[in-house]
Amino acid sequence: MNKIFFTINMCLLTGCSFFGVQTVEEPNYKVISEEDNFEIREYEEIVLVDTYTDKSYDLAMDENFKRLFDYIQGKNIKKQKISMTAPVIMENKDTLNTVLLFEEKTKTGWKMSFSLPKDFTFETAPKPENKIVKLRKVPAKKVAIAEFSGRWKLDNFNKVSKELQAWLKDNDIKAISSPRGAAFNPPWAIPALRRNEVHIDVEL
Repeated sequence: MNKIFFTINMCLLTGCSFFGVQTVEEPNYKVISEEDNFEIREYEEIVLVDTYTDKSYDLAMDENFKRLFDYIQGKNIKKQKISMTAPVIMENKDTLNTVLLFEEKTKTGWKMSFSLPKDFTFETAPKPENKIVKLRKVPAKKVAIAEFSGRWKLDNFNKVSKELQAWLKDNDIKAISSPRGAAFNPPWAIPALRRNEVHIDVEL
C-alpha cells in the first residue's frame, strides 16, 4: 500500500473535512476532574481489532493498516463494513513514533489497533477472516489526559508527557501505564485546528 492510498483512505475513514477536522464517533467517557490542560476521564469498555508485523515501523504501518482497513471494509466473516472511530492511538513502550493509529511495540514488531464503534461488543463484532487480525476487549478504565494542538511530533509528545507525569506526581495520582499518543486529525489538517492528546492510565 503506498502513501497516497494511506492518506486518501485515512480521510475517508476518519470523516475529516477539507481542513482535517474529524467528525466521527469517539469512545464514551465522563470527565472525573479537570485542572488547566489536564483531565481525568473514565472510559467505558471498548472493543479493538488488532494486527502486527515484525517489520520496521514504516513498513509495519502500511502493512498493518492495509489488514485493518480490509477488515473494516468487509474482510470479515459477515462481509460487514464498519466505520472507523477517533481518536486513533499509538503506543510504543520504548519510544513514541508517528501518528494516526493504535500502535504498540511488541517483542517482535509493531501492533496496530482500530477501535470499533460503540454498537459493537466483543461477542457481536464480526470475526476477521485473516488469522493475524484479532479482536480484543479493553475494560473500562480511568485515564489521565493532556491535550495539545499543532503538528504531531515526538518532541511535542515528550514535552506534554513529562508535563502530564509531573501533574500526576504533584497530585499523588498513580500512573499504571506508559504514555500513549492520541491523534484526532490527519496529517494535512491545519496545525492550529488539530487536537492531540497524551493518555496515561491511572489508579484512583
